[in-house]
Amino acid sequence: VDFYDKNLQDVMREISRWYNVKVEYQGKTPVVRFSGSISRKKSLAEVLRLLSLTHPVKFRQDSGRVLVMP
Repeated sequence: VDFYDKNLQDVMREISRWYNVKVEYQGKTPVVRFSGSISRKKSLAEVLRLLSLTHPVKFRQDSGRVLVMP
C-alpha cells in the first residue's frame, strides 16, 4: 500500500483497519506526514517499527490496541 503525504491519523486509520486494532493517542498527537510504501504482508510490529524509524513517533502495541506517543 502506498502513502503519499498522509498525516499520522490517516496512516493509523488504515493500520487500524488492516490489523483490526484500536488506535489511541497519548498526549498531543504529533504533526507528521508520511510518504512511502508498506506491504500489508508485514506484521503489525514491523509496520510500527518502520514508521517509528521515519519520524519521532513511538508506538506501544497491546492486545488489540496500539498506543501512539509523541
